[in-house]
Amino acid sequence: MTNYDEIIRDLSQHPYETVFIIGTGIVKNGWLALEQATLPSGIKIGQHAIDEISYKVFLLRFLSQNRKPNSHSIQFYRSLRREMRKIRKNIISSFSNYQRTNSIYLDIKKDYFQKYKGNKNLIVTTNWDTLLSTRYSTQANFVYLHGNINNSFIYLPTETSVEPYIPHSLSSSSFILQTHGVAIQALEQARRIVLWGISLEHYDAEICCIIGDAHKQRSRKDCEYILINPCKKPLSRLERILDTKEITFINPFPLHKKLRHKFRKCC
Repeated sequence: MTNYDEIIRDLSQHPYETVFIIGTGIVKNGWLALEQATLPSGIKIGQHAIDEISYKVFLLRFLSQNRKPNSHSIQFYRSLRREMRKIRKNIISSFSNYQRTNSIYLDIKKDYFQKYKGNKNLIVTTNWDTLLSTRYSTQANFVYLHGNINNSFIYLPTETSVEPYIPHSLSSSSFILQTHGVAIQALEQARRIVLWGISLEHYDAEICCIIGDAHKQRSRKDCEYILINPCKKPLSRLERILDTKEITFINPFPLHKKLRHKFRKCC
């Protein structure tokens, strides 16, 4: 288990040379593990998993702040909370099973970590699987912004650090504050920031805010930004976040038309 307090103390004296921000784009079948997770009814979450979960998060957030609930809304709210707890549990179980059976794996045609790593490296990810820490455990520290399958609790898409329907214990509240604190401080001080397999679309709003806030507070101005993605749309998004065009863009599949077409739909 990561000791974020130790990382924060160490950051003040020994900044990370390279910070990698990594998304599900480098995990083969990662979305399948989410789509195959089941609802409490036994029905698979399906292709539009993120949309369905985000819709339920919105409903819970709205209902939990209803100042004049009636018996029907209270019953529906309680039922939805139970359903979300089971969904969380089923997602952890699905990812654990897929990872154990090698049904999800790192789909890395070229290891950009080895190419861009520095003397000291940090990997920041919103992924729930632990494939990255299994592969690079001796070469980097890790920040799982939303928890991972080894935790008893994970944050779901569009959920924030404090939700009115989640009974946060002191540990879970401090967890999200620690992970975000480490990520922002490391990004402020890094010499190189590599964004790999992340689209920076609306579901990544949290990451976009972290990158933007850190960039504004940077203690050094000579930071190198590298974006690795088969689609150029994230490049324009990153340019807007940083208010600069000084970003190195790398297409990991420059010669593979089928792969370019496949990923163009996703970003």
